[in-house]
Amino acid sequence: MRRKLRFTILLSALVLPWQAKAQEPAVFGPASPPHGFVRFCEASPQECSSDHGQESRFDASAERLRELDDINRAVNSVVAPATDLEVYGVNEYWTLPANGRGDCEDYVLQKRHDLIVKGWPVSALLITVVRDENGDGHAVLTVRTSEGDFILDNKTDDIRIWWRTGYRFVMMQSRGNPNVWVNLDPTAIVVGSAPAFR
Repeated sequence: MRRKLRFTILLSALVLPWQAKAQEPAVFGPASPPHGFVRFCEASPQECSSDHGQESRFDASAERLRELDDINRAVNSVVAPATDLEVYGVNEYWTLPANGRGDCEDYVLQKRHDLIVKGWPVSALLITVVRDENGDGHAVLTVRTSEGDFILDNKTDDIRIWWRTGYRFVMMQSRGNPNVWVNLDPTAIVVGSAPAFR
């Protein structure tokens, strides 16, 4: 009962006000993918394959939205936060968190992987770079649905509509091709690498 109540509150808090806002952040042209992402795709090409340009929003049922909530909470609970330097001895290394520790992009990659296994389309699951509440670089997963763009974040178990995160959206994967990235902030033209992630 408690879980059902939590999910009902989630839907009423996030979905109902949606009509007054844009469904997704505005795109301001191409961006250079983060180096860590490029290296991840070279090492794990199966994680970076396209679903052939499908761009329609995923028509997520209540069951599918619960799946988002379950996966966000599950990954947040089983992965312990740690920097790439602590885990791998390097400053930037994107990977699925096989050893149970990782930083923000590792959480994102695991959640994206788990949702694809559950049948979510690649074009609905976009790795996104933001500036967080402290102005630091941070990675989240944007999930494009018919109900709006939801953000899965290792900093919270609550799934939020993108414009309710308090983040400044910098860049994200293109919905047509996961290997192409686009700028979301016209002042954040990123060449070579993304801001440092936490």
